[in-house]
Amino acid sequence: MQKKKSEILIQENIRNEDPTTWALPDRAIARLGRGCEPNMAFSPDGRFIGIGTLIGIWLYDQETLSPIALWETEEGVVVSIAFSYDGKWLAASNTNNILKILNIENGECLTNVRTDDFITELAISQDNRYIAGAYARSSKIDVWETETCKPIATLYADTGSDGFYRPTLFSPDSKLIVSTYRTETTHDEDAIAVWNVENGQQVASLTKHTS
Repeated sequence: MQKKKSEILIQENIRNEDPTTWALPDRAIARLGRGCEPNMAFSPDGRFIGIGTLIGIWLYDQETLSPIALWETEEGVVVSIAFSYDGKWLAASNTNNILKILNIENGECLTNVRTDDFITELAISQDNRYIAGAYARSSKIDVWETETCKPIATLYADTGSDGFYRPTLFSPDSKLIVSTYRTETTHDEDAIAVWNVENGQQVASLTKHTS
């Protein structure tokens, strides 16, 4: 049996209108441009492209390459986004230090959590159980339960240095997570930490990877 794919329910107030008028602040008449410094992600079924920007999240139809929705325009700059592998959710973090889980069908916020700092990198496990966030000014990784944002683990690298851009990835079985961190010896050298998600222990450090 072919699995039925969910449809995006476009908000009525932006249907058949010019995107420059979508979700405008009070008294504004148009928007020039669609926001800079984008963070991008494909939906797992390949039907949509999510683009997080300084003004919100644009959702594009991949086949037509046309915008179909604009979400999260009120809560500050969207720094990072990630789709769940089952296509049900879109995770988004912003500079107000809030992580949200959005319903992919309509952009409704299902749950959210306030974080210690703003997250620069998000990752969702392939079984959709966990979401991990790497911070802008910290060497730690926080892991939450995806559906509820319940804290699962806080992972610390064996370093006192901070990071900014932190690529983060779960292993296919969701048991391990990896992320980069800056070494203490030089700002030109990175290392890759490997953690056990269940107990939060760092199990390896892969060094000699330059920035």
